[in-house]
Amino acid sequence: MSSGRKTTRRKKIAIKKIEIPKSHQVTFSKSINRIFKKPTELAFLYGAYPFVLILSPGGKPHVFVHPGVDVIVNQFLNDGGLVEKQDDAVAYNDYKCAGIDGFARRYNELNDQI
Repeated sequence: MSSGRKTTRRKKIAIKKIEIPKSHQVTFSKSINRIFKKPTELAFLYGAYPFVLILSPGGKPHVFVHPGVDVIVNQFLNDGGLVEKQDDAVAYNDYKCAGIDGFARRYNELNDQI
């Protein structure tokens, strides 16, 4: 029952560095959608919270975040990532506020001099 027609299989392509600098940007721009395909699938199929940041050869950032940066960072800081204890979270918040207060104070000083 076979018609004798054979399909071509996917061929393995060796991964190698692109030698021509101008080709880096072209290849990257053609690949960026494929790069973000897996994080998109992880987000929608499994409820994962992916965060992907890639800098292009030209220095332009490309970001995929789901559901949002604030949600991911807050969960990381509060649910056992970088800051595991509430005391550490309070200390970090105090440190962050002190830096902001210092910048605000310096801004006001410079503004008064003008």
